[in-house]
Amino acid sequence: MIREGVENIIVESCFPVKLAHGHILNLINKGVKRIFIPSVITMKKQSEKILNSFACPYAPVLALHVEGFIDFDGSGVGMDVPLSTLGAGDRKY
Repeated sequence: MIREGVENIIVESCFPVKLAHGHILNLINKGVKRIFIPSVITMKKQSEKILNSFACPYAPVLALHVEGFIDFDGSGVGMDVPLSTLGAGDRKY
């Protein structure tokens, strides 16, 4: 799965993104017709000392990233990409 994800990406990115590509390709190869890829913006704060808790910049755009490398339409696979702000109520400005 890791090798397939790494071989699928043209640009250099972090290991979790490469692994996500491999997982998605694995699901497509297994015949899955719909894949849930949430666009995670914020996370729940683990401490009151933390002002805000944002996800890695790759997390919100993972669906767009994989869509540039994987032919979802050609594979007959759809994506569900909800916007997720898990810590939205925790933010302080």
